[in-house]
Amino acid sequence: MWGRWQRGVRAAVSHFGRASGTRSEHWSAPFTSTIGLLVTSAAFGALALATYLRFQADRSPLGMLLLFAPLWWLAFPWLLLVPIAFVKSWRVGGVALFGALLTLFGISRFEVPDLVSPDADRRALRIVSYNTDRSARLADRVRSDIAEWNADVVLFQDCKTIVSDSLRAITTLTVHVTPEFCFATRLPLEQVDSLPTVLRPGTQGVGRFGRAMRYVVRANGVALPIYSVHLESPRDALWAALHLNFSLLQNSVNWRAMDSRLTSNWISRADSAFVVAGDFNLPAGSRVLSDDWSDLENAISVRYLGFGHTMIAGKHRVRIDHVMAPPTLVPEAVRLYREFPSEHQPILVDYAWRGALQGTR
Repeated sequence: MWGRWQRGVRAAVSHFGRASGTRSEHWSAPFTSTIGLLVTSAAFGALALATYLRFQADRSPLGMLLLFAPLWWLAFPWLLLVPIAFVKSWRVGGVALFGALLTLFGISRFEVPDLVSPDADRRALRIVSYNTDRSARLADRVRSDIAEWNADVVLFQDCKTIVSDSLRAITTLTVHVTPEFCFATRLPLEQVDSLPTVLRPGTQGVGRFGRAMRYVVRANGVALPIYSVHLESPRDALWAALHLNFSLLQNSVNWRAMDSRLTSNWISRADSAFVVAGDFNLPAGSRVLSDDWSDLENAISVRYLGFGHTMIAGKHRVRIDHVMAPPTLVPEAVRLYREFPSEHQPILVDYAWRGALQGTR
């Protein structure tokens, strides 16, 4: 009796082992194929890159290089890998789909508009922000561009004198000009001030922090501060790295973080509504951008469909220009223009008052 029971148990265990081994081999077989190994490797690579960017982007020289790299190109190979993977096996297809979504949203920073819009009342203002790259060619077209935008407020960074002269010639606008910023509005302009300049450390006066302006306009009877910013540029460090000189990267990481924090601290969060716009030189996904500005809603992230690139230099594209506001203002529409005579391109945002607050204004 005992012997027969033992033999029965051994037979059952042996059968279960063979069946489990067969099932395990059947489940893993697609991943041992060439396409399975390729998809799995690409998905794990995407996970590693997304994780590194999540914690280190713009906090280290390597993170800075990755963040400014053309990461949006990484999304396109998945257009081929995903269907091929699903033809091979639904399991491999699932891994490919995971890798594709992670690359698209976690690495390439593709944006999808919020499906549910907050309750918004009447329009607050239309604003355009544009780093002109000191382009002189803009002077010949600025009048027609202003007319097309039909904006209440236009912010120019790196505004060349010939452009500011063209702006002053538009008699329907109130214009304010500094050596770096131009501001044009059809709303009443009540106040202008600037962030005090701080010399950049270690440069004997060459380079500075604090390139930001505050303009207070009267919009629908409300005093509305508008901030125009142009933060520290990574251009010299990136150009040196392109020529295998990486010595400037760490300073660029430190300086841009300091400039961002200085400017963010200067902006008064006590105001119930305001807009901050300009060239932040911090790409979407930057940890510095998240640390210093996450209390504000980024209009492109909320209301745009696509990668949202605002600087286009040949085939290299990156989103470093932003328009942000607290939740009291709702971005209803965002438009990114193309084919302007500069690497940066204009951003147009329509804001409305959040409905729950409008009655108190």
